[in-house]
Amino acid sequence: MTLLTHTLIPIIVGGFCGGVSRYTLSKLPHGTHVANMFACIVLGIVTAIASHAPWAVFLGVGFAGALSTWSTLAKELGQHFKQHRPTAYLHASIAVTTGMAMFVLGSALGSLVH
Repeated sequence: MTLLTHTLIPIIVGGFCGGVSRYTLSKLPHGTHVANMFACIVLGIVTAIASHAPWAVFLGVGFAGALSTWSTLAKELGQHFKQHRPTAYLHASIAVTTGMAMFVLGSALGSLVH
């Protein structure tokens, strides 16, 4: 019962919430980037607190995992590279750099709470 209540249910509910959030953000310009950056902040906070509590599993694995759209980013970057767009390398660099920066910001915020 502990595995179900402390792990599986928080992941399922968090995944649902993250998926709905990702769908909503996908309607915005640069929605993929916004979703990924927010997921990085959330994961940074959860990592800094380093809790194995059900809320951390809900946020870190379920919500952030479903919210992040790195596979969509990879597809978009692949299309840019195939079409030989000059901005492809810039787009990739910005995505990775801002993702790392948002994770660090989330870690700092999590350290303030913890």
